[in-house]
Amino acid sequence: MRFVLLMSLFAPLFGNSLAQGQESRLPACSTAQLAAAADMQKDFDPVLFAGASIESLDDLLNFSAAHIAWRDVMWAQAPLCDEVFNLGLALDQIAEVIFINLTLRSAGVADEESPYVELGKKSAVEMARLNEIISSASDDGAAASGDKRACSSDERQFVAGDIWSEIVDLLNAAYAVETFVALREFMDLKLEWRADIWPQLPPCKEAYDIATWMYRYSSDLAKIYLLDLFGVPRADNPYGEAYLDGLIQYSEYAQWVDMTGSDFRSLPSCSGTTVSDDLYDALERHHNWTETPHDKADDLPAFAAAHIEWRDSLRTAWASLPGCKEAFEIALLTLQITGDAATIPALATSGIGLAELGKAYQERVVSAGDRIGELKRDLQTKREADDAKPAVALAPCSDEQLDILFDDLQGFIALREQALESRGPEDLIAYIQALFGWRDLLWTALPGCSDALEIAALMIQTAGDYGSLLALELAGVPADANPYMAQTDLGINQFKEWHAEVWSRIEGPVATPAPSKTYYVAANGYAVLRSCASVDCEKVGIAAEGEALNVVDDSGDWFEVYIGAGVIGYIPREMMSSEPPATE
Repeated sequence: MRFVLLMSLFAPLFGNSLAQGQESRLPACSTAQLAAAADMQKDFDPVLFAGASIESLDDLLNFSAAHIAWRDVMWAQAPLCDEVFNLGLALDQIAEVIFINLTLRSAGVADEESPYVELGKKSAVEMARLNEIISSASDDGAAASGDKRACSSDERQFVAGDIWSEIVDLLNAAYAVETFVALREFMDLKLEWRADIWPQLPPCKEAYDIATWMYRYSSDLAKIYLLDLFGVPRADNPYGEAYLDGLIQYSEYAQWVDMTGSDFRSLPSCSGTTVSDDLYDALERHHNWTETPHDKADDLPAFAAAHIEWRDSLRTAWASLPGCKEAFEIALLTLQITGDAATIPALATSGIGLAELGKAYQERVVSAGDRIGELKRDLQTKREADDAKPAVALAPCSDEQLDILFDDLQGFIALREQALESRGPEDLIAYIQALFGWRDLLWTALPGCSDALEIAALMIQTAGDYGSLLALELAGVPADANPYMAQTDLGINQFKEWHAEVWSRIEGPVATPAPSKTYYVAANGYAVLRSCASVDCEKVGIAAEGEALNVVDDSGDWFEVYIGAGVIGYIPREMMSSEPPATE
């Protein structure tokens, strides 16, 4: 692979000036969002430069690493609007074309036989079209927003049904690849899938998150197979780790699909029903406790006590929480926002340079507060309706709904362990980042039933209390004066009681993975993970050579591996080693 090959690739990419826009159902971008897209293009320049410098296999691997780093940030920040999203897609595809077309050429595939030549032309034309739109947009001074609307119940049903079934078909085709001919057929199929799926996507967060994840995931598989042609060990393949991250993401999306129709957003609307006066009054008192002085360290214990007192009043009102989605959401959001608000003064008072962490909290307080305002106005309207009827109470969780909570409970236990090991500012920052990540995941997969509400509230409360406890410690509040010390102990005891009581109802409950041992894939290239301990069982993933895996049972001929999101895979004993791979 030489520089001249890459230049001959770029020539057809940028030689066509005719624009053909990507079909999209997304809303048009605001001028502020278009202005932000200029940074997306600028950040891509080093990736393109790395692509133009490819003269060896090492250069190709370095380019791959740069592409992965760029795309992870880009897809996380890109707002869900037409021009910016499609610019990101075009840039991502150009990077993919550079990699795959070079490797196909080196494998002897002529340009006219490669579907990626045409894709490269279209992507470059699309990039030029969108850059012209972006460069001509004037900044109106408005803040760019990356917020993405959550899918409605109907949109979720569509994604979980029509879209997900095609994803499963594409994955099955990927796992069946065993020859170069089959790989090329899979690459054609992947491009056909994207062209078919994109026009169908509803313009909401989960739909585009799942579709873009699948496009990256299947692309990474193809690149892994292609690098095999050059003898690159799986452990050295930049796309190997990205693929395994995608495998865990697959488990989480599969969980989201499985619970669609039973999550809290699928509950009936509160429209036409009354909402408990006790609950509404508790919500009205939301801001009262924040009036307690909290400007210096000596004020923080009383401020925290006021927060805890208010929170208890809300929890008491939940006994009559109606079984409708608006009430369910506002109760948890209010608990979350007040926990975040309780931590901000401690971070500010600590004086140890945690301004960015306080800002991250504040952004979440504002975002959740806006949503609370919408829901409270909705609740007030329904409360005053003359013909309103009492809502049906939340039902207990089914066994399937409790199973959905499996990983959320494991994540909470891991958070607690992390909090107990935290000692200073850096540990606190790491804990808060983990807290936000766990909490965001909880919101995407929370069943609409009474047990789930109870344990979700308890986990959100207790995990937030650990953050407040650590922040107050750093602000100089003595342990015997820190109200959150007793609150975290109480929360953990209640969590254990709930777990013992509720889980005992399930016949054959999902077992919590035993303490795992770390093993490494010793297979030549990769090992297939299967759904049970047999070569006849369904493939659930692929682990790279040298990859560390969490083995929860190593007693038999097949090792039982915990993948994530409640998913277990099995790998033959002979393909695993207790020793990490040797490093050069």
